[in-house]
Amino acid sequence: MKVSLIITTYNWKEALRVSLRSALCQKRLPDEILIGDDGSRPDTKEMIEIIAADSAVPIRHVWHEDDGFRLSMIRNKAIAAARCEYLIFIDGDILLHPLFVDDHLSMAEKGRFFIGRRVLAGQALSQKILQGKNGFPSLLTMNLHHRKNTLRIPFITNFCKQQPLPSGKGCGSNMAFWKKDAINVNGFDEDFTGWGREDNDFTLRLTNAGICGSFLKFIALTTHLYHKKNSREHLGKNDELFAKTAQSGKIRCEKGVDQYLPELQSVTAV
Repeated sequence: MKVSLIITTYNWKEALRVSLRSALCQKRLPDEILIGDDGSRPDTKEMIEIIAADSAVPIRHVWHEDDGFRLSMIRNKAIAAARCEYLIFIDGDILLHPLFVDDHLSMAEKGRFFIGRRVLAGQALSQKILQGKNGFPSLLTMNLHHRKNTLRIPFITNFCKQQPLPSGKGCGSNMAFWKKDAINVNGFDEDFTGWGREDNDFTLRLTNAGICGSFLKFIALTTHLYHKKNSREHLGKNDELFAKTAQSGKIRCEKGVDQYLPELQSVTAV
């Protein structure tokens, strides 16, 4: 099975560097890495090119111009560009445990998608990680929130995954699904602009299509680096859109990934 690791980013090359380096230190390397870039400045591309030059894994940079928070759109473009059958999504401010990809693939099943957990690094610890002074945190590391999510206990996971995901739960910073399932629901709904609920809408439509979701507990570990909260300016509108999906039971969104499938087949490696 081939797997694409898709990392979304916007103008924080220092955090993206941490994510990329942890991706390239995986026990089971992804077959390709795509950077879904929501309009970062040229210095992000320059950093990616430096890392890609020495990478054993193909790294591709999928970019569009900065026109506000368009996460759904850049995710769809990355899905369209992905060459592998299984997709793992993380954000560009995520540090991966060395067994992250291996853990996700060990759980992969047809007709399923998975949401992983994360530990939250405080501001002081995040600065150390950005400076390369800390590896993946342990249960005893200082300046952590949700520290139980540092525990990797694989034998418990099989019991936990039998519990269905509550309807409409989503977390794009640690999520895995089959590309064909994403295309079937037409990817992320681009009517969601600004921060909030686009993940929930996507997973709800997967569930409506008969794809069963589960939380991954105690494997596929990630650490989220501290940053200020994104603007919630559009959250009210996005809540209304999500409520319509919940009420209608729809599967496909109108404005989704299908508009990019022909155009991005020729995206070249960095």
